[in-house]
Amino acid sequence: MKPILKILFTIILFTASFNISAQVLGKFGDNQNTLNTNAVLEIESTSKGILLPRLTTAQQNAMSSPSDGLLIYNTDSACFVLRRAGIWRSLCAANEGEAWSTLGNAQTIDGTHFLGTTDDVPLSLRVNGQKAGRIDHLTGNTFWGYQAGNANTGTNNTFLGHQSGITNITGSNNTLLGNTANVSSLALSNAAAIGFGASVNASNKIRLGNASVTMVETQGSFVTVSDRRLKTNISDNNIGLNFIKAVRPVKYELLAQKDLVYDGFIAQEIDSVLQKLNIKSFSGLAKPKNTEGEYYSVSYATFVVPLVNAVKELDAKNEKFATENAVLRAELEKMKKQNAVLKADVDKNSQEIEAIKAILGARNK
Repeated sequence: MKPILKILFTIILFTASFNISAQVLGKFGDNQNTLNTNAVLEIESTSKGILLPRLTTAQQNAMSSPSDGLLIYNTDSACFVLRRAGIWRSLCAANEGEAWSTLGNAQTIDGTHFLGTTDDVPLSLRVNGQKAGRIDHLTGNTFWGYQAGNANTGTNNTFLGHQSGITNITGSNNTLLGNTANVSSLALSNAAAIGFGASVNASNKIRLGNASVTMVETQGSFVTVSDRRLKTNISDNNIGLNFIKAVRPVKYELLAQKDLVYDGFIAQEIDSVLQKLNIKSFSGLAKPKNTEGEYYSVSYATFVVPLVNAVKELDAKNEKFATENAVLRAELEKMKKQNAVLKADVDKNSQEIEAIKAILGARNK
């Protein structure tokens, strides 16, 4: 038989045998009569392997519309490469330190190895299928903690802590630090809350701690920027003694802390005094724009201003009293001198009267 006929005959026999067995299973290599019923195609050998197509990276990338599941050997990276979700993914990464293991990694190089993205996409983390971290360079948001910023659509927010900022939606430029630190409104701006359960209720406001906090302590002093170069429309403040005399100092307990007694004022009473005295503006009182979710607040430090004015008024009165007292003292000294002169005259007259009495008495004898 001619060689070409032998080749054709062999191919026909091989194809026929493959088609017959393929109706059930297909197997190559050793033990072809022992079939794995779970496999469409089985290859068994104890001395040989499978040689997959070997392509360079250029050849790999030049493939037209490669299907997911396609497997090749990349000769440039010396790794198997799998097509998954439309992307070529190296199967060598986990074994060569290019991926992070769930048991930790060794021999990492600071500045070389990292967790993150290399494309223009934010980095997100999840726990139990829930959002647990996000670094978004596109919106300026940074979240860290279980469900932190869970519903956020705002920008430039920083939320750190379990469920921090969980109710924020469109609010932007906010900072929330602490377990369940939050905002009371969905759209605040430039607000901050620091501490467990701390909640800020107005834009451009900072809240420290929750309702159980009894003291805010610092090694230094709280200071307020007061540089003249930052100010305009400067005028005298005339709130003084009348205001201080009308304010009622009280002792009180907070509803959330009934075992502690505080000293201070009632904000609504301060408001009433201001209205009574027709004082249009006093920054020591913060009135809520929305009485449903916000509260009156008092800035005790600002009361230094009317106290200073009250001291000045009292000092002016004291100066006036001192001047009047000096005049009265001078008049008193003058009267004392005049009284001394009159007393001397009286004494002299008394002596003359006594002398006359003596002369008259002598004559009568």
